[in-house]
Amino acid sequence: MEYIFPKISIVYYSGIGTIVLGVLLLLGIAWGKKGPLNYILGSSVCIIVGIFVIHIARGGTLKIEDRTVKMKIPMYSQKSFSFDEVIETEIVDLNADSPFLPVKKKSGTAIKNFKSGWFHLKNGEKAFLLLEGRKAIYIKTANGDAYLIGIKSFDQLVDKFQQNIKDISLPDHQ
Repeated sequence: MEYIFPKISIVYYSGIGTIVLGVLLLLGIAWGKKGPLNYILGSSVCIIVGIFVIHIARGGTLKIEDRTVKMKIPMYSQKSFSFDEVIETEIVDLNADSPFLPVKKKSGTAIKNFKSGWFHLKNGEKAFLLLEGRKAIYIKTANGDAYLIGIKSFDQLVDKFQQNIKDISLPDHQ
């Protein structure tokens, strides 16, 4: 199973705007009174920054294969864990009174209903999130790492976890 998170549109449009600014600076060579080197350097920087911003606009990917969960989000190396390392799983609804509610971003992205990166949870724990929506699977591994994973097709994610985790069962979900 592979799930590709949607692009974060505000970041995507910011990248396009920065590239357009770079092109306009480049066009300024024809009308500018200063040396063309200033315009070339400025436009090059804008275009490079714009391409970088468009690159990080992708929310990330979640891949489950070979009994391993691999999560990739922009600006981070890939995070992964094996289903053999999992010691605890729980389906959580991230409402206001949930102890698993992300309350403080340590590093990552939090735009509307999408969150990715490291967050502090309401229960004081630090967890790596790749989350779209309000339902998630809380995962605790043997080495002490915690994860919150949620996607739009949540039932499909739960089914995939139940297929791979034999000795730990997920509670029934609705």
